[in-house]
Amino acid sequence: MALSIGDKLGPYEILAMIGKGGMGEVYRAHDSRLNRDVAIKVSNAQFTERFTREARTIAALNHTNICHLYDVGPNYLVMEYVEGNDLKGPLNFDDALPIIQQLIDGIEAAHEKNIVHRDLKPANIKITPEGVVKILDFGLAKAMELPPSGDGTPDNSPTLTMGMTEAGAILGTAAYMSPEQAKGKVADRRADIWSFAVVLYQLLTGRKLFSGETVVEVLGGVLNKEPNLSDAPPQVHRLLRWCLEKDRKKRLASISDARILLAEGPADEGVTSTASGSRGGSRFGMLERGVAVVATLVLAIVSFVHFNEKPPVPPELIKFEIFAPEKTAIQKFQVSPDGHKVAFFGDGVDGRGGLWVRSFDSTESKRVADADLDPPLFFWSADSRYLAFGSSGGANRLMRVDVTAGSPESVCDVPNLVIGGSWRSDGTIIFGGFPNGIWRAAASGCTPSQLTQLDPSRQDTGHFSPVFLPDEKHFLYLRQSNSPENTGIYLGSLDAKPDQQNSKRLIATNLSPVYAPSPNGGMGYVMFLRDAKLFAQSLDLTKLEVSGDPVQIASGLGSSYEFGYFSASTNGVLAYRTGSAGGNSPIQAAWLDRSGKSLGAAMELAVYDSIALSPDGARAALHRYDSGTVAGDIWLAEFGRHTFTRLTSDPADEYDPVWSPDGSHVAYASIRAGGTGLYQKASNGTGIEEMLLPPSNARDLNDWSRDGHFLMYSEVSSKGTKSDLWVLPMAPEKPSDAGKPAVYLNSGFNETQGQFSPDGHWVAYVSDETGKSEVYVQAFPLNAGGAGKFPVSSGGGVMPRWRRDGKELFFVANGRTVMSAEVAYTPSMKIGVPKSLFETAMQSVQPYFFGWDVVADGKRFLIPKATVAANGAQSPITVVMNWTALLKK
Repeated sequence: MALSIGDKLGPYEILAMIGKGGMGEVYRAHDSRLNRDVAIKVSNAQFTERFTREARTIAALNHTNICHLYDVGPNYLVMEYVEGNDLKGPLNFDDALPIIQQLIDGIEAAHEKNIVHRDLKPANIKITPEGVVKILDFGLAKAMELPPSGDGTPDNSPTLTMGMTEAGAILGTAAYMSPEQAKGKVADRRADIWSFAVVLYQLLTGRKLFSGETVVEVLGGVLNKEPNLSDAPPQVHRLLRWCLEKDRKKRLASISDARILLAEGPADEGVTSTASGSRGGSRFGMLERGVAVVATLVLAIVSFVHFNEKPPVPPELIKFEIFAPEKTAIQKFQVSPDGHKVAFFGDGVDGRGGLWVRSFDSTESKRVADADLDPPLFFWSADSRYLAFGSSGGANRLMRVDVTAGSPESVCDVPNLVIGGSWRSDGTIIFGGFPNGIWRAAASGCTPSQLTQLDPSRQDTGHFSPVFLPDEKHFLYLRQSNSPENTGIYLGSLDAKPDQQNSKRLIATNLSPVYAPSPNGGMGYVMFLRDAKLFAQSLDLTKLEVSGDPVQIASGLGSSYEFGYFSASTNGVLAYRTGSAGGNSPIQAAWLDRSGKSLGAAMELAVYDSIALSPDGARAALHRYDSGTVAGDIWLAEFGRHTFTRLTSDPADEYDPVWSPDGSHVAYASIRAGGTGLYQKASNGTGIEEMLLPPSNARDLNDWSRDGHFLMYSEVSSKGTKSDLWVLPMAPEKPSDAGKPAVYLNSGFNETQGQFSPDGHWVAYVSDETGKSEVYVQAFPLNAGGAGKFPVSSGGGVMPRWRRDGKELFFVANGRTVMSAEVAYTPSMKIGVPKSLFETAMQSVQPYFFGWDVVADGKRFLIPKATVAANGAQSPITVVMNWTALLKK
């Protein structure tokens, strides 16, 4: 929490804020005991015992050129307050020499006490009005970091925490980092020597030695390029070359020797001004003069046998992390094709989900669009300029937004929910749809055409998340099926007819694929998730077949619905996120009154989606995910006791709970071998489950009539093109009708979310017959008494719920507005004009399952909302540059 002027922190009175970053704030304060001003760094976290111990060791440093650390508090550091200017260039050599010598003195004093800075850069060096050099934060970089691994393996690469520093600090830090720090090896005093040379070059030239527009470019230069030192004064060429050896074994071993190199004067002519070659010893002048003589002969030989040149150093692996914006929980994310930024969907505590974009060379995330689907399964254009995403706010649409300076605009109406896609260079877009296959559209706008269709003989339930291959004619996509042997990644073609796509499974997984190029032009990689482990498998781009064995890249990754938490660019950037409970954010269910005012939390945090209140309102049944699982179970929450009780434990996914009228049983849908079946179990947990309807086509369970006679469910047609409403008799007048489902509504459009009225004579449901999801009411049985169809919503509506007396019908509009329509039955059915009750941050606003409920009298609403943990403990996105280095492990 920020401090104000006049606040006290121990004995220190705050005078002014002088800096702010992700880790905390820096203040000027006054110590009245010693009558001096100090600088106080206040951290957002409590310091550990190890940190405090190391910090007190650093406080023992007492040197003119090192800013002194005075004191350590539970979450703050008290340091010498230094007035002056930051180190800046360019300076001529004579003017810079006193500064260089003081820098050497300060570094030398710390190294003699075995204290390493590890973060030397101009921002950590000040020049007082008297010309005294002060090195700030000496040793704190080491004290504030966990002990590094010394083996240099990719898994132990350094982690730069983006979002935890001031804007631009990551890019700045990367520019001064030694190669061994970038590769995750132990950073000793030779790392400071490297950084000293980079600072020295900038002081003398006014330019950074390693620069670029992104962290990728900067660290790529540090690791792979030999710096050109020609712009630096000749007096420092020799010093810079020795300090900038990428192999630290060949680097200047002691900062003390820098004085010798400065005193020897300019390097001889004929000696290159690029850091290269192997050197050793401490008497450099004689050795380099010898090398200069030999170099003349060597140049002639090299010009003749250039084919024996040393091959370029392969790119090294680099890791850093990206955290969510404050009070926002990251869900789905995707790296841009150019590898310069990442887009993600974030749930805020205000309940308004949105699409955000974060450049890797910035600490700021930019919100580019609101989203009414939670989460929308978005994807990038080939040029990394646009994001495409699905919307169901009123109509199913494919949207796009210019991430630089645009507002969302519609590409076209689509016949389904957009679930993942790919956008090739000529503007052709392909996308997955639920529940009817892969579709093709033009970014300029047109009527979509179908590319794949669900195959009933293979028990397909969905085709999702297509991704173009380099030929931009073929694509990978996920086929999900009720038969596990048919679920996996498949190859599709723009030239094939929907019913003639390749039926050979490439890879077994139930999560969407990602394609990544390989350094070998004829090969690529299919990246996929299986059992929370990320794999890459080679793909022959000529034969369009996978080859070899998959290689594990990372483990512990999260997933949700059909996508895993990982993404890759076209230039070697990989992003992934670990997480529990499918990687989703925890949900906080709250009670709200009719004005939207919170009446308090209803249950503890958990990860779930569909939810249903018991008839007496004392319990809720919900589809909840265990930690690290994709499939969920039915759990019961008891409000009075604040407990969760598991009702099902089958490895399959049980979802869509509905209560029997007397609350004695809970029915649910479950995906088993052969398809989706309907089941029930006693709500007290006793006994075994009973199968009500054998597995078949994809289904969603909607409601149980108040008289107990019927279950209502939606089922995808055998052709996999639309969803119809069906009823299953539970207490039929004729015993012979038991277990015989019958279609209730089959109009040629998608009908879902059927809800019986309390008297059982009417059904509220959702249909997309107008091209958008709307709420309607029809008689039950259909056309009983000659009654027709009554539209309820206008402009979009989903998830209808009746008040227990049937005189009010609620639904959700625009993904966040709870609406109410009065209902009268005499002299005939009449539905009033809906009115808005309140807006809320509702989780899982969908036209297929129910993500909320209302108590019998309509005065309280159970609204689950995505939340961000109070301590901000959400796993970050890990970004890996040059990820193919992981394949060499």
